[in-house]
Amino acid sequence: MNGVWVATMHSENFDWVAVGKTEKEARNAIAKEWNKSEYSEPMTLKKLQEYYGIHCRVIEFGQCEWN
Repeated sequence: MNGVWVATMHSENFDWVAVGKTEKEARNAIAKEWNKSEYSEPMTLKKLQEYYGIHCRVIEFGQCEWN
């Protein structure tokens, strides 16, 4: 792979974006930051995925995506 994994999650108040070398690393980065936030109740990665949905994709270096 010549790119990075990008994970995104949308909560009631924030949009969360994380980057990782693997899909797991990107998803875990969102969970880690979520649980450090003073604005959110602690949740496991599994609960975050069930409640909010964490979407992942690979973006190759030099590539742009927009929506």
